[in-house]
Amino acid sequence: MTGENKALRTYAALTAAMVVVLLLAGGLVTTTKTGDTIPTWPHWRGKIEGGTWVEWSHRAIAGVVGLMVLGLALALKRPLGWVALAGVVVQALIGGLRIYVPKALVSIVHTTFAQLVFCAVMAVALTQSKA
Repeated sequence: MTGENKALRTYAALTAAMVVVLLLAGGLVTTTKTGDTIPTWPHWRGKIEGGTWVEWSHRAIAGVVGLMVLGLALALKRPLGWVALAGVVVQALIGGLRIYVPKALVSIVHTTFAQLVFCAVMAVALTQSKA
């Protein structure tokens, strides 16, 4: 096993773990009903009040996940990595749409698509495992 393969395997596992953190943060936003505390996307008005920190944390973690999946796609140079990245981008756009079109259907699509993105990132991580 080369050091590069081990590093990529570790990075893929960390990325998948970070997606789990993102899912938990999204669940916290839903549970606390703080999804509308920051009415702009991708900007933030700079005030932390009420549940703003919950929503902001979800967005910040999403940004970190996006960058991590981008790094994974670039390192892998395989279609599955790019599929995962495309999923993250679409998920972010759906999340942004959720801010501007506050309807239950958009929230349901955002939540459901999150599971698909999780599966894509997990698939990438599993392809890098020792097996």
